Parts: sequence; C-alpha cells; structure tokens
Amino acid sequence: MNFDKIITKLELKHKNIKFNSKKLIKKEFFLKESSKELFILIPSWHGHFSYFTLLKNRLFKSGYSCLEYTFSPLILSENILLTKKCFNLIRDNIKVDIKNMKKKYKFSKINIIAASLGCVNALMIANKNSNINKIVLIVPGHCLAEDLWLGIRTQDIRKKLEFNRITLKKLKKSWKNLAPENNLSGLKNKEFKVYLSQSDEVIPYYSGKKLVTKMKKLHVNLKVKENKSLGHYLTILRFLLFPEISKI
Repeated sequence: MNFDKIITKLELKHKNIKFNSKKLIKKEFFLKESSKELFILIPSWHGHFSYFTLLKNRLFKSGYSCLEYTFSPLILSENILLTKKCFNLIRDNIKVDIKNMKKKYKFSKINIIAASLGCVNALMIANKNSNINKIVLIVPGHCLAEDLWLGIRTQDIRKKLEFNRITLKKLKKSWKNLAPENNLSGLKNKEFKVYLSQSDEVIPYYSGKKLVTKMKKLHVNLKVKENKSLGHYLTILRFLLFPEISKI
C-alpha cells in the first residue's frame, strides 16, 4: 500500500463536525518589519495553522511577511450548494484581506502558496486580481468535481452524492466556477510554479497535467516540477521541508 492510501485510511472523519459560518475562515498574520513582499499561505483540506510552520519560519527569516489561512473541513462536502457558497465566501474575504494588507503595509508584491484543495482557492483568488504576482501550486487538479469523484480521499463523499442521485455531470455543472481550469483567463501576467507527482492518487496526476496543459496554452510564465514516486502527501511534505525559497 502506498503512502497516499495509508494517510487516507488514517485521516480523521468529519461526520460530527457542524458547519459554523463564523468559523469558516481563520487567519494569522506575521509582519516582518521592512518587508516589501507578502506570502499568502493556503493549506490542503483539513490543514491547521501548524501545517505551514517550517515554511512560514523560513519565509519570515528570509525577510517576507506571511498571511496564513485555515478553513473549516466542511468547505468540501456532499452538500454541493454549501460547498459552492464556502468557496465563494473564501475568495471574496481573502481578496478583501489582500487589498487591505497591500494598502496598509505597502507591499510591492503579493504571492500565494497553496497545496492540494487549497489550489482551488488560490486560483479563484488570483484570477483577474491585479494584486497577485506569483502563485505556487502543489499537487493541483483541473476540476474540483472530477478530482473529488476519482480521488481516493473523497470516495466517502462520492458515495453520498451517488446515494442522493447526483452524477458527476451534475456536479461539474454546479461547481463549474470553482474548477481551476475555469479560473485561468485572468492570469496571463502572473508567474506560476507547479509541483506534480506522477503517482498521485488523491488528486490524480492526469488532472494536474491537464491543468498545466491549459496554462501553457495561455502562455503564462510557468515552471513545472514533477516527481515519479512521491505521491500526493510526500510531494507536499518535500516542498514544506525543502521549499527552495530563493527559487519561488
């Protein structure tokens, strides 16, 4: 059994978590004096503030300020309307935060680092947003609906959707505006770095590859780094441990 499947089996279920709109978004801001560059950190599903600790410390020591987010696990569920509402609320709130931060602290550059499901949020926030300069996407996919349907981590949600007679076709239609591939049109002047794993089973490798292909067609400033065997979680972990900050 590979590492993606092991982690999927060990992860905590969120069946008993009740949705609370006031707890949808949490954030922590770390200001580095004289910093001219801000990094927005968006974790994967179920990510907590400890998620980016090592990366955050390295960014801070390198002279950057950081704005870190966590989201309720219920941003993704079988309630397709709630999911759409959550992603839109996150987009709108973070765009306001970014605008206010730039105005208050005079940041000359604002960059986003996102992992896994957080890549959906990242592209929704960055699309047609002149305040964003660079985006780092770690194991993204091209379509939230399709990735949920085929990824090994979200099969419990798929079963509930199928029980409620929701097909992949219907899910794609409902979540069309959430799909990363549909949030690329306003990104032509931004820099990207994308990390993929050919053995990813949480967000299937072909999905991330499809997103990269669509990005290349838009002629964005894009760098792609792939590995063959690390899978989803170890690709994220390697980035967090060895982020190559000078190359971001």
